[in-house]
Amino acid sequence: MYKPGKGIPQTDGGGKLKQLYKKYLYKYAINPFTYIICALFVLYSIFQFFIFHHFFGETGTTDLHQFFSGIPYICIFVIPTLGSFVAFSEDELYLPSSSLVMVASKILSLLTVLGFSLILMLVVPITVSFYGDVDVSSLITSYFALILYFMCSTSLAVFIFSAIAIPGFAFVVCALVLAAVNSLHLVALYINPNSFIVSVAKFFSFAWHFDAAGKGLLDTRDIFFFIIAFLLFAFLAVYSLGKRRDNNSSFIRIFTVLFCTMLFLLCLNSTRFYSRIDTTSDHSFSVSNFSKLLLDEIDEPLDITLYQSSSLRNLYPQVQDAEDYLSEYASRSSLVSYRRLDPEKDDLVSTLESYGIQGQPIQESGKNSYSLVYSAVVISYLDQVETIPFVLSADTLEYDLDSRIQRLVRDKTRIVQIVIGNGMTLEQDYSYITPYLESQGFAVVQTYMPSFSYPEAGQMPFSLYQNIPLIVLGTAHFMPEDAEALVQFIQNGGKAFIATSPYTVDIKNDWSILPIDDYLVYRLQELGVYYKDKVTADISNFRITLYGDTDAEGNPVTAKTEYINYSLWPVLLTQENAPMGMTVFWPTAIDIDKDVSSDYGFIPRPYLVTSSSAWQMEQVEGQFITDPFICEKSPEPNEMKGQFNVSVSLTKDGEKDPSAIIIGDQYGFATGMIGYSSGSALDVRNLSFLTDSILKISGESEILSLKNRSIRNKSLYKKDYTLIQKNSAFVIFALCFVILLIISAVYAGVMIHRSRINRSSK
Repeated sequence: MYKPGKGIPQTDGGGKLKQLYKKYLYKYAINPFTYIICALFVLYSIFQFFIFHHFFGETGTTDLHQFFSGIPYICIFVIPTLGSFVAFSEDELYLPSSSLVMVASKILSLLTVLGFSLILMLVVPITVSFYGDVDVSSLITSYFALILYFMCSTSLAVFIFSAIAIPGFAFVVCALVLAAVNSLHLVALYINPNSFIVSVAKFFSFAWHFDAAGKGLLDTRDIFFFIIAFLLFAFLAVYSLGKRRDNNSSFIRIFTVLFCTMLFLLCLNSTRFYSRIDTTSDHSFSVSNFSKLLLDEIDEPLDITLYQSSSLRNLYPQVQDAEDYLSEYASRSSLVSYRRLDPEKDDLVSTLESYGIQGQPIQESGKNSYSLVYSAVVISYLDQVETIPFVLSADTLEYDLDSRIQRLVRDKTRIVQIVIGNGMTLEQDYSYITPYLESQGFAVVQTYMPSFSYPEAGQMPFSLYQNIPLIVLGTAHFMPEDAEALVQFIQNGGKAFIATSPYTVDIKNDWSILPIDDYLVYRLQELGVYYKDKVTADISNFRITLYGDTDAEGNPVTAKTEYINYSLWPVLLTQENAPMGMTVFWPTAIDIDKDVSSDYGFIPRPYLVTSSSAWQMEQVEGQFITDPFICEKSPEPNEMKGQFNVSVSLTKDGEKDPSAIIIGDQYGFATGMIGYSSGSALDVRNLSFLTDSILKISGESEILSLKNRSIRNKSLYKKDYTLIQKNSAFVIFALCFVILLIISAVYAGVMIHRSRINRSSK
C-alpha cells in the first residue's frame, strides 16, 4: 500500500476519472439513505410550495418563484448529508490518483444525485400547468441557475469535507456555511450596517444571485459568480486534499494562492462589465422599439437621475432591476445621460422636496420605528423637469419613462375630463382617481353636465371639449339634454369611458339597491347597448370581513370576526382588458345588439366578462337582497349560470380603438369601495383598469402594451375554484405517491442489478 506523500503514483486521465466517478456514484446508489434524502428533498419542495404557500387557497398563483427560492434552504441539510456519504476516508488518501481527479469525481457524483432530485421536482411545474399558465422562460432560467447553485454548493461541500478529517464536524461546518451564504443578504433586515458591509454580504450571498433568474433574466454577474465560486472551492478542495496527502509542493502552494486571487479579481471585475439576457417571451426587461423610436427624436441632452436610498437597495433585490434598466435605457441614445445618487448621503433631500417628491416610510432594521426612503426618477430636458415619484422595480418603468419623455420631447400632455353624474363628489367620494391618474401622467380636469354647468363660475360642460377623453361616473342625475349631449359627443368622434347602471346603491348605509329612470341608459339602447334589469352575482367573488360586538337586538356580546363570500361583489378573473383582474360592486350585466349598433356606425364588443359561474339575481318582493348574511351565495337550481358582460366597447366602423367603453358599475372606483377591497396595501386594480381604458380609447394602445407587458396571468383559471379546494388533498397525495414510487423503483432496480453482478462474480 502506498503511503501519502510525493511518491504516490499518478495514473490519472479520463479513464481514471470515469472509474472513480462510477465508484462514488455506485456508493450513492447502493446506500438506502441516499434515496431517503432525495425523497425528503423532493417532498419538502412539494409541501413548501403547495401547502406552506397556499397554492390551493384564494391566493394561489402559478408563479414558481416561491418554489425555487425555497430549494436553497433545504439544501442546507441535503448537501452536507449527501456529502458525508462520500467523505474522504483515510484509505482514500493512499489511492494512486491525483487530488484533482478525486475531487472532480466526488463533485460529479454528488451533482448526479442532486440532478436526479431536480428531475423529480419537475412534477411541481407540470402539476401547476394544469391549473394555469407557467412561465416557461423563468422555469428554464431558474433551473439553469439552480444547476449553477448546485455546482457551487457541492464544490463548497467537497472542499469542507476534504479540509476537515472528522466527517461529523465537517457536516456541521458545511451546514453552517451554507446557511450563512444563503442568508447573507438578509443581514440588513435585522441590523443596520454600513453600505460596504451590506454590499459585501449581497455579493457573497448565493440566494441574492439567484433572484434574477426567477424572473427570466440571465445576468452574467450571477453566472460568473457561481462559476468562479465553483472553481475556487473546487481548487481549494484539491489543495486541501493534497495537503492531507502531503504531496503539495511549494510550486503548488504558490500556484494555488495566485489562482484563487485571480478568480477573486475576475469575480469583482465581472460586476463592472456585464450583460443581461432577457429570455421572457415579451422581453419585459428590454428596451422596446417604441422607446427606441422615442429616444431617436431627442435632439438636446436629456438627463435621467435616480435618487435612491442605500437602505432601500439593501432590502429589495428588485431595485437593482430598475437601476439596470435605466442604465440600458440611457445607453440607447448618445444624448441621454444617467446617474444614481443617494439623497441622504449627498444631502439632496431638499432638492427632491422641491420637485414635490416625498419619502416613503420603511421599517428600520430590527426596530419598530420607520424611516423615510427615496427611489425617485427625475428627468431633465432643456428647462423642463418630469418626475417618477417612486420606483421599486422595473415592471412599469418603461411605461413611466416613455410617458414623461413624450411630454418633454413631443410636448404632448395627456388631459382627461371627469364628470360626476350621480350626486357624489370627485374630491371625497372618488378621491383616489385624480392622484392616481396624475401619477400615470394625466392632467385631470373636472367638467360638468350641460344642464348643471355654470360657465361664469368656471364649471364648463363636457360637450365643449370634444377632443379630450371623457370619464363619466354615474348618470343618475343626467337630464335628457345631458344624455343627448353625451351620445352626440360619442357619435361626433369623442372618446368616453362610462361607468353607470340603472340602479343606485346606498353604499354608506345598508347597501340597499334602488332602481332609477336613467335617461342615458335609455339612450344607450339606441346604440345597441342594453342593461339587464337584474344584478349580477358570481361564485368568483370578494370575501368580506365583518366584525360584530352586538346581537340582533343591539345587546353587547363577545366580539367576533366573520368572513363571508359576498356574491354581489364579483371578482373578475385575469383577462385581456383587465390583466390583473379586478373587483366590481353590484354590477349590472350588459347585452349588445350588433344590428342596432351598426345602424349608427358602431361595432359593439364584450370588454369585461364574469366567470362562467355567474348568474343574475332577481328582486324578492320588490327589492334586491343585499345583506351579506342572507343573499344568495350560489345560484338556485333554476337560475342560469354563464359568462355575462359587465363591460362592453363601441368601436366606429373602420377604426381600431374603441370610441366608448361602458361598464355596468359606477362604484368600483369609489373611495369607500376601493378601501373595502384593499388589504394592508391599496388595491389599485380598478384604477389601473380605468387608466388602461383611457389609454385605449385615446389611441395609445402601443404604450399601453408597455404598461402591462410584465403582467402575466398567474391565476389558477383553468380549474374551478371549488374543484381546486375539493381535490387539493388528493393532488398532493398523488404527487407524493408518484415520487415515492419512482424512487422506490430506482432503488429496486439498483438492488436487482447489484445482485446480478454479485451472482455473476461467484
